[in-house]
Amino acid sequence: MPEGYALTWEGLFSRMEQPAFIVQDGHIIYHNGAAGKLLCGVKPILKECLLPEALEAYRAFDGAGSLLLNMRLGGSELDFTVYRENGVDIFLAASGNSDESYHILERTAQAIRRAAHDIYDAQNVQLPDLKLYDDPAVRKSVSRINKNVCRLERLAGNLADYSGLRANQRQGRFEKVELARHFRDLCQRMQDMFREVEICFHCEDKTMMGQIDVPLMERAVLNLMTNALRTMEPGGVLKLELVRLKRNRAAFQIQDDGAGIEPLSMSSVMYAAKQPLSPLEDPRLGVGLGLSLCMEIARLHGGTLVLQSAPGQGTSALLSFSLSLPDMAKENVLRFSGGGLDPFLVEISELLPASHFFDI
Repeated sequence: MPEGYALTWEGLFSRMEQPAFIVQDGHIIYHNGAAGKLLCGVKPILKECLLPEALEAYRAFDGAGSLLLNMRLGGSELDFTVYRENGVDIFLAASGNSDESYHILERTAQAIRRAAHDIYDAQNVQLPDLKLYDDPAVRKSVSRINKNVCRLERLAGNLADYSGLRANQRQGRFEKVELARHFRDLCQRMQDMFREVEICFHCEDKTMMGQIDVPLMERAVLNLMTNALRTMEPGGVLKLELVRLKRNRAAFQIQDDGAGIEPLSMSSVMYAAKQPLSPLEDPRLGVGLGLSLCMEIARLHGGTLVLQSAPGQGTSALLSFSLSLPDMAKENVLRFSGGGLDPFLVEISELLPASHFFDI
């Protein structure tokens, strides 16, 4: 233990229920009891616990702000927030959810989706019969209700897919896609919707092909882009870059120039239970499931999610994936269905004005 830490970090870590440890020069030099149970008495070299892109991000970390990355310890995968203090790196694990909670999330998703469709059917089947759509007040009310239906659909989708992926009850349907063209088009759709900021796409390898689950990967990228837009001011720049990595891998890099994330908040951004309440009237906040879902989608694609942020310096998100995953039979895939609504509109519904939703 470095001098000066024995009475601070050691005393603090020993009281924590979640795993925590200290790294110096790539080696774990201290861990608490919770981490010890995972390590089973072995102190591995850090590079053995990280996927290559997470290791590269950690090595490039300059200590400004904080990192959030996924680690494999003793057969378990945990998300850790990394802080740098006096030449050593502090790794703190965020608390996950129990297996039982996945089933609760699944049932909650089903209930939310039923409620959303009841609301949607009530107004879009009954109101046209009443011929009230010419009334501006009714049009405004219908637009607002439709928007909230889309938001409920998004919440239900995140709950269902996250719980299914986490419990290994969802499979991927991987298909070969011309990645640069596909996600350049997606980026252009975003620019058409959010003209108050500049949204840029860049890919050096314009012919890059990859085996991905297209709907799930689109959701992950849109999740990361909408998270970025929540923190940005008009005139800001949001960059989406697709880069080829070693070992037949690739990654999406999403960089914003928004407010950034406070270091003490980084460990809670992945977990809904630790998020502040987010009423439907406040579009700036999510419910804490988007990033968790992005991590599960990255895992499904053989990759990981790494976040780096500092207050006032924006946030960078890297979502990596393998370019060579096997095809999966369509009949083996279980996935949330958006009920006939445009998945793109559902995914960005938190940030759009209600006027976009009158005729959906």
